[in-house]
Amino acid sequence: MEEEVKIEPAIKKKLELDIEVSPNYLSVNPFQKWVHLAKTVDAWRIFPRAFVSVYILLLYKVVTWFMTIPTLAHQDKARSLKARISLGSVQSDR
Repeated sequence: MEEEVKIEPAIKKKLELDIEVSPNYLSVNPFQKWVHLAKTVDAWRIFPRAFVSVYILLLYKVVTWFMTIPTLAHQDKARSLKARISLGSVQSDR
């Protein structure tokens, strides 16, 4: 039960194409201001700098909070903080 495969000859056609590339067909991009804004934000690295600044601020707040804890409670708070940090790293590994 072999089926014969018929191969049809390739059809060749000539195609002429005119492309106009003169400045008459170039239009102004209506979003060019947004493109410049995006390039500026990217060049200034605004978001990474903002994230690092917030991280430094939060670190400062945690350190000042930890220093306001009474002296007797420092060891207990340090142990619980260390336990929470180590549990957080264990959970993030999963």
